Amino acid sequence: MDPAILDPDIEPTPLQVQLAVLEQIENAIQNELVELEHAEENRPVNAVAWIARNLIELAVWTQHCVESPTNARKFFNDCARDAAELLKMPDSFSKDPNFSFKARRAELLREAKGKGVHDLDEQFQAARDAAKAIGKHEEFIWEEPKGTDDILGS
Repeated sequence: MDPAILDPDIEPTPLQVQLAVLEQIENAIQNELVELEHAEENRPVNAVAWIARNLIELAVWTQHCVESPTNARKFFNDCARDAAELLKMPDSFSKDPNFSFKARRAELLREAKGKGVHDLDEQFQAARDAAKAIGKHEEFIWEEPKGTDDILGS
């Protein structure tokens, strides 16, 4: 990853952000492929399905971020929003008495602001919306075929 992305004293260019984000997505894809290889033989089918879903989402995000540095920056910011959202839980959920979700979230928000990520309380962009923005909505969203209500007993 480009050092400018990590150094709060250096303002990264939009292209540096875009390349860093794409590098992180590539790493995530590689990790998911390793998991998929292991899961095919050693995990239940729902784990394989979850990994496949992750890979489809990563494909959408890759194309979305390739389209423009602005999209990549938005995705970068959305990752921070997602992390901040995950930390909204009671401290009692931690087995470590020295750990505080609230304190860690506050620290994350400070770090994010130092890196130019503001408004972390806004809603992040869903993958389905990114798919729609890049013209892949039909491929990404599975919709139940018409007339299946009778078959499924709904």
